[in-house]
Amino acid sequence: MLKTLMTVCSFYSLSAVAVNTELTHAASTPTIVQDFFNGKDFTGWKTSTNNGVSEGHEFWRILPDGTLRAEGDPDHNPTTRQQSGLYTVRQDYGNFELSFDYRYTGKERGKNSGVWVLGGARFVSSGGAFPASIEVQLRLGWEGDLLLKQLSLEPEQGYVLSNDARRPNARLAARREGLSINPVQQWTAMKIRVETTAKEGTSVSVWLDGQLVNKGIHAGRDKGRIIFQSEGADIEWRNIQFAQLTTPE
Repeated sequence: MLKTLMTVCSFYSLSAVAVNTELTHAASTPTIVQDFFNGKDFTGWKTSTNNGVSEGHEFWRILPDGTLRAEGDPDHNPTTRQQSGLYTVRQDYGNFELSFDYRYTGKERGKNSGVWVLGGARFVSSGGAFPASIEVQLRLGWEGDLLLKQLSLEPEQGYVLSNDARRPNARLAARREGLSINPVQQWTAMKIRVETTAKEGTSVSVWLDGQLVNKGIHAGRDKGRIIFQSEGADIEWRNIQFAQLTTPE
């Protein structure tokens, strides 16, 4: 009897190991793409604005240490300020992880910015500054929210999707409550993961300082442009790292 029990236990132990190994092998593997943002110039990137200007980098600077800087409007006048996007042009991106540190550096009112993913070909949002996308919010007090800008997304269980009162045509997937966010002018780490699976379709997940704070699933597009946003406040991004995700067969 004891021998039989030991045999059964060994079988299930080995089975568990096999299952765990299978799950580990099936996990997506990130591969760093070195030339996504080279930290020296804007090769592979273009700019857009809400006044129709699509060339020039007047809102954007790359500092000597490779930090990307968007320069804002000191008055932050909501009726006159210009918005600008710095967007990818090499290809449409899906199945990736994008990580960076960010901070606001100026004293402007209305500290607001974002990183847009799954952007389409036509620039139809914010007066033509941005394509239909999912915006990962960097706005002060809203960090990690997912704003649906003419592109659909469902919140994963545990997160809430609601109408955005400030934008009648947009919906907002709110981040997890009770977060501790770094003060303004201190660096905050963010990771954005876009991944397509059979179960969840295309998902968008967001981490702040290592905490998973939001996740949406079944996005309306599986790949698209990536856009950094300038919306009137001085903001910097450093340690920008992009990794393509691959799943071994």
